[in-house]
Amino acid sequence: MSVPVVLLPVFVLVVLTFLIAFRMGYLRVNAIRSGQVHPRDIALREPNWPPHVRQIENAYHNQLELPLLFYVLTILALITKQADLLFVLLAWVFVTLRVIHAFIHVTDNNVPQRGLVFIVSVIVPPLPVLSTTCCVGGHRPPLSWVMIRRAHSRSAC
Repeated sequence: MSVPVVLLPVFVLVVLTFLIAFRMGYLRVNAIRSGQVHPRDIALREPNWPPHVRQIENAYHNQLELPLLFYVLTILALITKQADLLFVLLAWVFVTLRVIHAFIHVTDNNVPQRGLVFIVSVIVPPLPVLSTTCCVGGHRPPLSWVMIRRAHSRSAC
C-alpha cells in the first residue's frame, strides 16, 4: 500500500484530537472569563473545571492514550512493509471506533455505550500485528485478498 493510503487514518485521528483540544481550550477560556473558574483553582492541574469542561478534557486525554499504540503500529507497519490492505481496513475500523467513542464522550457521555466502543477499539490495533506474525518466525508476505481467500481453503499458518 502507498504511504498516503496507510497514513490517512492516522491523519484523521490527529485531526480529531486537535478538534477536541480546540473545543477544550475554547470551553476553558470561557469558564475563566465567565468567572466559573479562577486561574488559581486550576493552576496546578487541580480538577476544578466545571463538569462539561472536564468531560471534554477526558475525551481529549483518551485521544492521547490508546491511539498512541495505533500510531506506533502504523509506523512499524510502514517501516517493515507490512502495511497491506488488511492493515489499512483495520486502521479505518479503529479510527471509526475512535470517532464514535469521542462523539459519545463529548455529547451525552453514555458510559455503557462508550465502554463497549472502547473495548472493541482495544481489540482492533493488535489484529494486523497478529495477522503478520501468526506464521513461524513471521516470515509470511503481507496479507492480500488473494491470501485471505486461500486461508479459507487451507490453514494459513
